Amino acid sequence: MTPMKKCLVGLLIVAAISECVHGAKRPTTTTSQISDLSRKLDRLEQKVSTLQRDVALLKKTNGQLTSQIQTANNEIQRVSSRNDGLQEMLSQFEKFFGHLYTESGAFDTPIGSSVDKRINKINSFVGDSEAALVGMNPDILYTKLGVPHDTAPTNVSEEMMAKAVMKLATENKEMSNKVNSLEAKVVESSKSSSRGISTAELELTKDRVDKLEEMVTILIVDNERTATAARTAGQQAEYEEMVEEALVSARSASTTRKSVFSAARNNDLLGTYYPQTITFDHTFVNKGGDFNAENGTFNCEWTGYYFFTFTLRTLDHHYIGVTLMKTSAATGNTEVVTGMYIDQHERNTMESQSVSIHLQTGDTVWLRLGPSDQYAVSSDTFLYTTFTGFLIYKGN
Repeated sequence: MTPMKKCLVGLLIVAAISECVHGAKRPTTTTSQISDLSRKLDRLEQKVSTLQRDVALLKKTNGQLTSQIQTANNEIQRVSSRNDGLQEMLSQFEKFFGHLYTESGAFDTPIGSSVDKRINKINSFVGDSEAALVGMNPDILYTKLGVPHDTAPTNVSEEMMAKAVMKLATENKEMSNKVNSLEAKVVESSKSSSRGISTAELELTKDRVDKLEEMVTILIVDNERTATAARTAGQQAEYEEMVEEALVSARSASTTRKSVFSAARNNDLLGTYYPQTITFDHTFVNKGGDFNAENGTFNCEWTGYYFFTFTLRTLDHHYIGVTLMKTSAATGNTEVVTGMYIDQHERNTMESQSVSIHLQTGDTVWLRLGPSDQYAVSSDTFLYTTFTGFLIYKGN
């Protein structure tokens, strides 16, 4: 019996005794009441016990809900912080692609533009430039960041890519400053130094001397002929024709300089983690000797306008990322003239690229395969991959 129940029973007994003393009721009636109250108290205690269990359960549930709410708040804060980071990363990607592959500001978006629109814009660009982006090999980025090659993961995280982009941008700026400084020094040095005589100039001088010798020979023969007899009308016409041809030939020697080459590969070239110069195994023609097939480089002997064209064949399931490169003899700068990027296909494809450019004496031109093991140039004994160039005309 609970203390509350004992207390109530005690009060009823006291009341019953009091009634008996004063003659109000008999004890038997009091006993019945006590029994009835006892049953009611039992039911009341059961309800109180049930309520106590419900209260304890509610307290436990409330504690769990409070903990879940706190966890949810923490997750919201974490997601919000990550969202800010991703927004910043998205902006960096927009700047990176906008300035690296297209005109400045190509990825600028109006204030308030949705993230979906911005991401779709980048996805569209990446889809159109898939082969070119393959050249941005993750292993190179990890090397820049000091991560060993054998520990670099297969997939590059957004954070790692963003760090690599920022680091490369900083290094690119520093390199540009160094190049500008070197350019200034080279230009200053070239102004103070005298220009030497090139092999091409010596060859031109020799051509002129040969033509002049030919003219002198004709004149000597003619003098001997006229010393013995007067020319007939036919001889006079023949003489004038020979002199005219010799003069035309001598004059043209100062403006004509032949430079033409055409070469091909007879085997595949597989890409790797560093850029490679495409070399050639077969030479169709190399008039002037300006092209070196072993190192794949054209060396400009005469300042003038040149035409270059190259045809490439992909290897099955590989991309192509090849650029026509030029190094200036005056400044030492190397730049991309034009490029060819072909997406991955199950079967090989062939494409060509052509361009006309102005070159100075000493400039070099060659083809470069980008740094990626997903790049490959295919060729065999049918000589699918070719490189051709020739001088259009001399001068500036």
